[in-house]
Amino acid sequence: MAKQRGKRKKDEKDEKADATEGLPPLNLHPNVYHAFYNSATPQFNSDAAKLAWTRTLNFFSAHWYNHSILRYHVARLKQLALQVATMLSS
Repeated sequence: MAKQRGKRKKDEKDEKADATEGLPPLNLHPNVYHAFYNSATPQFNSDAAKLAWTRTLNFFSAHWYNHSILRYHVARLKQLALQVATMLSS
């Protein structure tokens, strides 16, 4: 019976792994709220916004960089990110 129960748990883990295969990672941050990226709200969190932006650009670069139109947009987003970072630091 113990072997049967152990096999069932392994099968459930395999099913969960199959269901999430190919999906980007889910990043959760404690004490960071829904509007953390909106600098016009009290929920704005500069560190979380920078981290989220970096992860977004890295995801685009890793998964869609081969498409020329997306290559342009990733480059433009990086330029905008530098402008935003400059504004936030001043």
